[in-house]
Amino acid sequence: MKIRKFLGLPSSEQVVFLHAWALLCLIRPALKAFPLPRLRNSLKPWALRRKAPVPAPRIAWLVAAAGRNLPGGASCLPLALATQLLLEAHGHPAELRLGVVPDRSSGLRAHAWVTSGGRILIGGPRVEAYVPLTGPASAVQH
Repeated sequence: MKIRKFLGLPSSEQVVFLHAWALLCLIRPALKAFPLPRLRNSLKPWALRRKAPVPAPRIAWLVAAAGRNLPGGASCLPLALATQLLLEAHGHPAELRLGVVPDRSSGLRAHAWVTSGGRILIGGPRVEAYVPLTGPASAVQH
């Protein structure tokens, strides 16, 4: 994100962008060392309730923008986990979903996405091709 665009954001969105960027910096290497549920629980304190909630679709956009501004970018799982944590911090329901689809070269290809209020906010829109590893009742939640 260009500085001019960042400075044009409301201060509450600037905070979310910076928070997302910091979370992604932590999540990317930590996913290699810790199982997802343990990592998520470890990062929950980073996602404390905010006084100035930001709308759910805007949070997802800010996380995606933060991911694009990391060296090397961010893959779907770090983006989904950061989005889930920040959505919950702003009082929005969030469900992290994981799915797989057969892949000729690697056997399986995995994907992560987040839903809130029945809508895919990050990782979509073509998730129907993926076979969910977790159902709505057992998805990775708090």
